[in-house]
Amino acid sequence: MSSFPAQAARVRDHWMPPLRRMLALRECVLHFTPYGFRATWHHLLVSAGVPVWLEDDPDSLLRALDELEEARNLWLAETRAFAARRRTEKAAGHRAPRAADSWRTSWMTHSPAPEAHSNKRLIEVVAHLIEHHHIDAAPALDPRTALPWPLIWQRAIRRGPTIGGGDITRFRAEFSPAGADRRFGTFQLYVRGTALGDSTTTALYPHLSSLRSLSDAAASSGPRPPSPLFLDDTFDHLTMTLELTEEDMAFAFTTRPLAEWGNPPPWSPPPGRTLRLLVPRADVTAAWHEAEPKFERLLS
Repeated sequence: MSSFPAQAARVRDHWMPPLRRMLALRECVLHFTPYGFRATWHHLLVSAGVPVWLEDDPDSLLRALDELEEARNLWLAETRAFAARRRTEKAAGHRAPRAADSWRTSWMTHSPAPEAHSNKRLIEVVAHLIEHHHIDAAPALDPRTALPWPLIWQRAIRRGPTIGGGDITRFRAEFSPAGADRRFGTFQLYVRGTALGDSTTTALYPHLSSLRSLSDAAASSGPRPPSPLFLDDTFDHLTMTLELTEEDMAFAFTTRPLAEWGNPPPWSPPPGRTLRLLVPRADVTAAWHEAEPKFERLLS
């Protein structure tokens, strides 16, 4: 793999075939991936309007490269400033980096699905992350995002340990302790990458009971028509039903009217819009078996 500048030069070479230029752009993304490769690649294709037939708009490759490159330049400036600070700290005898700088050695953020990313330009995302890492705080949530990107963003820089089970893109239950009493914190359920909870502080025990009930339903035999589903306090902003088929669990939910429950979290669907998401029963059972012993140890 050659360097980012070398591949960027190939993208800008109008004498090269469009497909070769696109492959060079792909190499650039491999060098700098703020969201991880797949989500960064998806963002650039959508943002720059790259067509299926590259000959229809070859300049779209330049628009994608320009967006990626301006974000990378900002990141390189931050990296150079960090390197200069570390040289000064080492000269003063501080050989180990600060714990607050550990985020620099991993992805800036993470998106579990290619489509789950912010619609802002990459330079805005990178600047936002740098700013809030500097002040040791979580970024403000973006209410305009349809997918649960704000919550994923928040998770990426969460300070406390998170325990749970399951796959966030299928079905996952997790809990992040907060404060001295680790039985209290943030409980979240993800159904097909969609966050259901409002991320407010809550007790773990009631949610453990609700998760056990979901696991029991997943293990039951035969189909079941839609019935109301109640998942304790951090899900009060939603009206939910659960339907069972022979192999799947169908979660249907809509946000309650604002006048009833106040402002819902930014990642919830607009009031009046119902989402229906299918999850294999086996995924719910697997998430329970992975999460339950961890939750029980925390409560013991």
